[in-house]
Amino acid sequence: MPPNTWKRKWIKLFIDECLTGTIREDLTPDERSVWYDFLLLAGRNRPPGNISANENTPMSPQRLAAILNISGSLLTRAKKKFKESGRITVEPNGTISITNWAKYQFSDYDRQKPYREAGRIKLQQALQNPEFMSAFNRELDTLEETLPLLKEEDLESV
Repeated sequence: MPPNTWKRKWIKLFIDECLTGTIREDLTPDERSVWYDFLLLAGRNRPPGNISANENTPMSPQRLAAILNISGSLLTRAKKKFKESGRITVEPNGTISITNWAKYQFSDYDRQKPYREAGRIKLQQALQNPEFMSAFNRELDTLEETLPLLKEEDLESV
């Protein structure tokens, strides 16, 4: 799928880590809500894992607080805690990056990508193999000979 049309519709949250991990210990309930909102924004952003207005422009604190429907003081406090605990980094241009985003948000699509690529390579190699192409063409010829012999009701079940 072209990168400009793909949009993440979910993020991974690990149940045990959310309920009993350091997020619950280190953050107050309102700061935890900001953390989960950060993850959601980072999942929606291009590139994923960052919070910014676009690829080259950071999001202003006022706009971020407005989007999250929180006070500026809560945003400042939560962001400070996230930085101190290593959960985020703030790039020189102001873009917020979620630490270890790729590690925790690795998708099934990403996991299967090497296998899809290996399959493509095998197919390309097979298509360059004269013996394979000869057998493939014989199968096509057989199919082309058989199709006209099938009755219309037989084709409906195919």
